[in-house]
Amino acid sequence: MTTPWYYEYYEKGKFPHQQKLCKAVEWTGCNLEGQRLVPNTLTGADGTKTKTSKLTGQVANPLTIRLIGLRIALNQLRNKVNQINRTIRKQKVKQFNKGEMFEIKGQFLTASSSVQTSGAPVDEFEISGEEKPLKFYHVKAHFSLYQFFSNLGSAMDRLAYEIDLLYQLNIPKVDWPKLVDTRPQKDKYWKMLNNKDPMLARFIRNSPSKLEQALSYRNRLIHDGIIRVEVHIGLLVNKGISGLSVKLAEDPNNDGSLMNVDAIDFCLFAKADVLKLVDGSYELMLQHLQTHGNPPW
Repeated sequence: MTTPWYYEYYEKGKFPHQQKLCKAVEWTGCNLEGQRLVPNTLTGADGTKTKTSKLTGQVANPLTIRLIGLRIALNQLRNKVNQINRTIRKQKVKQFNKGEMFEIKGQFLTASSSVQTSGAPVDEFEISGEEKPLKFYHVKAHFSLYQFFSNLGSAMDRLAYEIDLLYQLNIPKVDWPKLVDTRPQKDKYWKMLNNKDPMLARFIRNSPSKLEQALSYRNRLIHDGIIRVEVHIGLLVNKGISGLSVKLAEDPNNDGSLMNVDAIDFCLFAKADVLKLVDGSYELMLQHLQTHGNPPW
């Protein structure tokens, strides 16, 4: 049975190999859950001493913590946007059924209408027919996206740490970019992994495109402090209903890039890519354990 220590508990079917690998290496000296294997001596009733080992340290799964963090951040942003859009959709349908015009923030909306917010701490969307304006805190979009992308990058760094531990690559200040770098003169550690486990090395080298872009957002956030975020009131694509959307730049490293990436849709795809990559890596490491015995390898 999956326990709350493992991400499978929160999203069934998304990370099925995590608990299996963690339990398989628990007593090998390559514990992935914050515990260390240390010598221990047991004393029997007759005074006989038996040397054995025990695990010390608080049990916690660092990768689970990071994955939960990015999931919570995405849900916070998505829930708030969906709450506003449900109200907009309900009010629009109600007014259209009465033959009335639909108005947001003093503008009559058509399929081509869009109102870009100022980026102020609080944006109020005044909707005809509603007694109180809907409030969207622009800063909370930045907060949620920062939490999402920083946890995503940290999850990948943690995966790199675990691979480094199990395969004894000895990467100094290990992180994900150092592990997967295949450029000439930079590919030392990827080549070491490829010599030990070619299937895993090839698998992690072919990272999904959404993951690579998400790591670009993360790097811009961590090193420069912010990424461009815009909030729009306009047409919800494929729904024919006007509503709120949060947009990101297509290229986070280009200040002139078009703001045409729907943040919520992108983050949903990026989260799926991360889970696919980490679970696939765990599956391959389990296969390696079955053929090569206990780590370190």
